[in-house]
Amino acid sequence: MNYVPTTDNGSTTPFCGVVASGRAICTDFQPIGDNKYVTPMPHPRLVPEISVFLLPTFQQATSQGLGLSVYWCKDGANWQLIGSLSANKPSDIFRTGWSEDPELANCPMIQLGVAIESIQQIQATTGHGANEVGHRLRTSQCIAQNLFQYMESFSQTHQQNGSEFLILPTDCLSKWLQRFEHKVKRDPQFFMNNKHPGT
Repeated sequence: MNYVPTTDNGSTTPFCGVVASGRAICTDFQPIGDNKYVTPMPHPRLVPEISVFLLPTFQQATSQGLGLSVYWCKDGANWQLIGSLSANKPSDIFRTGWSEDPELANCPMIQLGVAIESIQQIQATTGHGANEVGHRLRTSQCIAQNLFQYMESFSQTHQQNGSEFLILPTDCLSKWLQRFEHKVKRDPQFFMNNKHPGT
């Protein structure tokens, strides 16, 4: 059963949209099965996050206890969950993790898919939200590691007993922040490579 309206010629009326920073809004999703639709996403490495939203035409589906799950796929077979939308959350911004995926380094395009599913099915989906939470955790860890490695450059060895001490200047954090902001402007994902911040 189709839960979104169709036009007189049988094509699907746009019911959701997706936008990436610097790109035009896309509402052209093509059906690939029962209540499943896809649209291409070119150059995924340049898309750290996407905004997905429901259009008023999706109200028919939400009134029947349905929501929208958002997936992506790079090989046409293995779909990975990004997040979901519902009547209570008709729009959201999702971190993709594509910028840090080495398998997407030279990938010209992936498929972004949406599936109309029951709220119960969405809530029961294994790993729901794990992609977003896991990415934020890794990002936080990499930023903390970058700061720690910068602070390590101030370590000093005591001449008498050989012990190491970390003696920080009072402007250490402000200098690190200036350095960090400068590098982020050149490469927004530089701290995810786990290299020493001075390299």
